[in-house]
Amino acid sequence: PAAFGLAEAMSGAWAAFAHSGVPHHGGIPPWPVYDLETRATLILDAPSRIANDHLAATRTLWNEIA
Repeated sequence: PAAFGLAEAMSGAWAAFAHSGVPHHGGIPPWPVYDLETRATLILDAPSRIANDHLAATRTLWNEIA
């Protein structure tokens, strides 16, 4: 059941994005516009959630390497 919910959330986000350019629909939390201050990221999961600066340590490491 969780996999079906996740598939519905993901396909709904793709359909909403294709239709309007915005991936939001009733099956996911409101996703703020991405900016460099908050780095709001939608994590599609069971349940889906918004995380600010998700995987910041990994991003910082790659910035140091590059």
